[in-house]
Amino acid sequence: TNLKKESFAGLSYLLDADFSGNQIRKVDPDAFRDSPGLITLELQENPLDPVDGPFLSSMTLLYLDLSDCNLTRLSSQFFANTTSLNKLDLSGNPLTTMESGILNSLGSLEDLKLNRCNLTTISETAFRNLTNLKTLELSQNYLTMVQWSVVLKNLVLLDHLDLRKSSLTNLPDDAFIHNNWLRSVVLAENELRDLDVGDTLGHNLQHLDSLDLSNCHLKGPLSDDAFANATKLRTLILSG
Repeated sequence: TNLKKESFAGLSYLLDADFSGNQIRKVDPDAFRDSPGLITLELQENPLDPVDGPFLSSMTLLYLDLSDCNLTRLSSQFFANTTSLNKLDLSGNPLTTMESGILNSLGSLEDLKLNRCNLTTISETAFRNLTNLKTLELSQNYLTMVQWSVVLKNLVLLDHLDLRKSSLTNLPDDAFIHNNWLRSVVLAENELRDLDVGDTLGHNLQHLDSLDLSNCHLKGPLSDDAFANATKLRTLILSG
């Protein structure tokens, strides 16, 4: 139920730690102070208590999995002492809102998963400092009111975006105007009946390799030049 700093004293060679699927409620921020090379920490499926300050002190940690940990909020200091994170999974936590400032210290982050977080709101500056982000997963949320062109503005290296089943009903033409390097986009299972595929996707995303629009109930018709600029497209899913 508790990861104490005394429990792992002397483990100076520890690289990977997996505590998933236990009953851990509290993690001492200095639990791995004797492990200066810690790279991976998996804590998924533990009922963690709310944390008001920094969650963990580890400047070498690259991968942190906190999915399905019952977290309802994250403080602005939560990631203050894990600034080297490259991959972060927060899926399955009922966060509801992704506020500004929470992710500001994660400038090295390349992979972020926020699936199944009951998200209804994403601050316009929530991802402002994530300029190295390549993969963003936001599937199975309730993102009807997000200003995508603003929220994604600084993610200039974004390669993969997953918005599957996130209650989308409309995407403006400029939704991904700043994300020219997008190669894979998943928009499946959203009610995008009136989506202009050409203006929103095919014309702007010249590096698009895979596009999933399955079960979006598109009314069409697709314009003749819908994919005129997306000449690198290899996978196109328009079923349903």
